[in-house]
Amino acid sequence: MTSLDTPPGWAFSWCWYFFVASVISAITAVLSLVTLVTMFSELNKKGSAHLLGLYVVVLAVQSVTAMVTFWMCRSSLKPSNK
Repeated sequence: MTSLDTPPGWAFSWCWYFFVASVISAITAVLSLVTLVTMFSELNKKGSAHLLGLYVVVLAVQSVTAMVTFWMCRSSLKPSNK
């Protein structure tokens, strides 16, 4: 039963997937925010400024969630030096 609870050796290095996902989400959120600020009058005419603002918030939350998942993954799967 102990072998079922032991994570595979490659799992620790795959935690970086969550870091990359959070960086991509953060960059997209910043670019969307810049778009919202620079094109607000044009976006407001078409009624999509609120949608883009909501998109920025969702990307920011997704980025923070991915960073927390990265941190939890790295701390819980850290190889023990026995």
